[in-house]
Amino acid sequence: MKLKHISGFAAIAAALTIVTLPAEAASLTNGSTVVLKNNNQGGALQIDPSTTGGLKFDFFGARTNPTKQPVLSNQGVTVVSGTGDFANTNNTPIARIKDLNLNATLNSNIFKLGSLPGFLTGLDVTGGTNNLGFNLVSFVYDKTTGIGKFKGTFAGGQVGLGTFQLGSAITNPAGNPIIPNDYNYTLSVTAVPTPVLLPGLLGLAAAALKKGKDEASEEPAQKVNA
Repeated sequence: MKLKHISGFAAIAAALTIVTLPAEAASLTNGSTVVLKNNNQGGALQIDPSTTGGLKFDFFGARTNPTKQPVLSNQGVTVVSGTGDFANTNNTPIARIKDLNLNATLNSNIFKLGSLPGFLTGLDVTGGTNNLGFNLVSFVYDKTTGIGKFKGTFAGGQVGLGTFQLGSAITNPAGNPIIPNDYNYTLSVTAVPTPVLLPGLLGLAAAALKKGKDEASEEPAQKVNA
């Protein structure tokens, strides 16, 4: 009977050990962070109300005068800094960002968006790909603070957590007239462990623990019957 008890606790220990490990699909060192901002060639964020009561985040990598239309379909952003696997990140090729159509919520200051494939592309990884992408899973923006919290997955499936920060208004970008709705911005994304196995492993641990308790309660009865 003791062997059964040991095997049950061994399963629990194995499950808890595996939970602490990052997912096998992870391609970045946990904690690796890249910081981005609008570029210096007329880059900006234009915020406008949407027709559905939400907000439109229109990222401009550069602008033509006077239409203010983006030159690139996925607008270019400038890499400010990086740590870990992003330590030697540069702007070759140019990283790019997609526009966001944020939906209104019951709170008039909070706006949300669900999934958006290819939210960021062209991220440069030290010793690896120079075109790593980031797919958005959720984005929550607080208009009162100008801060957005988002999460998603890098190519390969590893989870990334990010923060968007609205900056100062741009009053005279690239010599153009004042444009009230244009702003500077920064955003950062950090690679974190991917706990995709956590629910199943915790269930396995609980089942193993219950089995061990059941066997322990049966053992005295078996000795009496003997």
